[in-house]
Amino acid sequence: MKPYLFPKESDLDALVDSTGSALVDSSGEALYALGDWAARRSFDTFGLGVLSDCIRCEVTEERNGEYELVMDYPMDGWLYEYIESRCIIFAKANESDAAQPFRVYQISRPINGVVTIYARHLSYDLAGVPAGMFSAASASDAVSDLITNATIPTPFTVTTDINSSAGFTADEPYSVRGWFGGREGSLIDVYGGEWHYDGYTCTLMSARGQDRGVVIKYGVNMIDFNQEENLSNMWTGILPFWKDLETGEIYAGHILHADGDFDFEKIQSVDLSEEFTEGKPTMEQLTARGRQYIKENNIGIPEVNITVDWAPSIEQCDLCDTVKVVFEKMGIEATAKCVRTVYDVLKERYTELQIGSVKPTIADNIAYLNKKVRR
Repeated sequence: MKPYLFPKESDLDALVDSTGSALVDSSGEALYALGDWAARRSFDTFGLGVLSDCIRCEVTEERNGEYELVMDYPMDGWLYEYIESRCIIFAKANESDAAQPFRVYQISRPINGVVTIYARHLSYDLAGVPAGMFSAASASDAVSDLITNATIPTPFTVTTDINSSAGFTADEPYSVRGWFGGREGSLIDVYGGEWHYDGYTCTLMSARGQDRGVVIKYGVNMIDFNQEENLSNMWTGILPFWKDLETGEIYAGHILHADGDFDFEKIQSVDLSEEFTEGKPTMEQLTARGRQYIKENNIGIPEVNITVDWAPSIEQCDLCDTVKVVFEKMGIEATAKCVRTVYDVLKERYTELQIGSVKPTIADNIAYLNKKVRR
């Protein structure tokens, strides 16, 4: 489908009929006045009209991260004069969901009569909604209390299918969307999961994707291929230890190496005190738990990002799905999640998939370092 345009003032109301004719009275005023947002939150009209003459329109979404639209539009386009900051572009964003609303936040200067328009998913509006301080005793309470404790009215709903009784504390005033993830103590930090956004509904899912049996293979449905190995966070072994919290006694085990041949050595010190709450472990117990830690945390295995340009096929693959990537010449056969998609709105297909792990943000690095300090 072609993207639609909705104005910033009345994105919740019908502005034109199904033929594209404006719904106005004899004085030119809109027949539909702005209504209660709780009563009307759908984008089931053509808005100001269809952006049929846009040149390019792509949506990029990352797992628990970026969700943005970029569009190239000609200055002589029939809706150009109505495109302004905070207006809404309604467009298809992937192969499974209904079309989604994206709020414009930047418009470039014209180059050769064309402007580039940048928009974020409407859920980013929650970045401007502060939440008060509160504590919750479960995942379901935490997500609902975020909205209950919002300091200004908001039409959004936040839900989850995660059944966890872990406690959550909003210990400082911070935006609702800021508590979604990207900082220590966020919902993702406490409960894990994967965010899914649909209009005014934000859902923290235990698992958003699925394994559809998709295989992406070079020469079949893979156009281009790029692999990146990140060794900065890779360890070749661990030094497990136990600490008595009362006396401060530290009992260190032996260095345990990960499987594999390495041309360098990088050992991570791992505090396993929480695994032995009934007292000091034996060397055998500490070693056994250390080896289990190596397997559970993929010690010795580099982080791998595989980016592919994907040709259209009958196979469906969405964000957070598990897929297999095969590149025989490089001896690569990897099974991992799809963590980033680029969707061509005009051609209605993905043009790029990223398999592996998303590069960490500054906030991710800070949270990671803080956890290490606490160990």
